[in-house]
Amino acid sequence: MPRYRWRKSSYSGDASNCINVAADGNVIAVRESDEPAVVLATTPAVLRAFIRGAKDGAFDRIQEGRAQSATARREREGEQTARRVRDPRARR
Repeated sequence: MPRYRWRKSSYSGDASNCINVAADGNVIAVRESDEPAVVLATTPAVLRAFIRGAKDGAFDRIQEGRAQSATARREREGEQTARRVRDPRARR
């Protein structure tokens, strides 16, 4: 395993349960501080996409098996509202 120079967020303070990140060329490595032997390696582009998805809510319901982005959820809810407006017989 490469020797990474690990960094943790300044928001972590003295907490021992935080995420560490290291960069080595075009590789971004991520690990949990309480499991330092387990390292996830990815690219900057993939990590950016993951962070964007997390901010958008794409993983909010992943444990329920219904993960979707907040954008997709808003679009679906908007379509349901539009159907109710168009079809007065639709359930409310």
